[in-house]
Amino acid sequence: MPKAAATIQRAGQDTQSLSSTPTFIPNLLSECKQRIKKVTCTRQRESLGVAESDDALKFSRLGDHMPLTDTFSQYVQGCIDNYDEGLVDELDPEERKEHESEQKLVKAVVRYLLGSRETVVAPSSTDLLAKFEALVQSVPDLVAHFLDEHYTRQLIGEVPAYVRRTLEFSRMEAERIPSEVTNTYLREATRAYIFALPQASAALSRAALEQSLKETLGRQGLGEYISFQRLVDEGVACNVLDKTTAAIARKLAKDGDEVLHEKPTDLKRAKDVLVGMRGLVQQIYSSKGGY
Repeated sequence: MPKAAATIQRAGQDTQSLSSTPTFIPNLLSECKQRIKKVTCTRQRESLGVAESDDALKFSRLGDHMPLTDTFSQYVQGCIDNYDEGLVDELDPEERKEHESEQKLVKAVVRYLLGSRETVVAPSSTDLLAKFEALVQSVPDLVAHFLDEHYTRQLIGEVPAYVRRTLEFSRMEAERIPSEVTNTYLREATRAYIFALPQASAALSRAALEQSLKETLGRQGLGEYISFQRLVDEGVACNVLDKTTAAIARKLAKDGDEVLHEKPTDLKRAKDVLVGMRGLVQQIYSSKGGY
């Protein structure tokens, strides 16, 4: 077993061994990065038919080989798949074992980094977690490289779902154009749904609806508190809303409020709130009422 792989194995079984070899992780990850870079460059030169010293090697030329039947995300995903297969093929059995061990360590570091940045976690009381945090602080460029790879792979895989959710909506039209403040809420509520963030989408949909009423009723930017119920009542009084749309507005606001008060939602219900808000906003900005 290669020395680095053996060390990783021991580290997984006994955190004390990790703390006793504080420098091996950065060195190991750096070697992994260099190996990947070397294999990638070799394969790119071979596929483009250029010599190692040829300055004409450009990533843009890879686009010439993209099949017209593929979407761009499928093409990029195919490049990633070919890259993964080719990387393994280029390694001898011992290097392959070491590479697999390295990748397990990389995934563990990324998992720790995301978990400790996105949520509240317990203090790094164990040697292993303490070393992971020390690694993030001591070699940020190296950690950023692997975090970049994680996000790239994740996002490319999600693109088809982003496209599908985007095309679920029709365009929004109204007689008047909302302010940039209101449009910002509209835009981000829709994007949050597309990117599969239901809590954010539902909460922003509620905010977009409130801003739409405030703007139409002349209350946007005044810095004064006004309840949503009062906004709806004024909307009915000014012919911005009728009894039916007022009831819809109250229901949508309630659904958005619940997300902020210990009642998380899911993507399907977030879409219902978003669709309802989008329809209502178009009606608000096409109404003849208001101040």
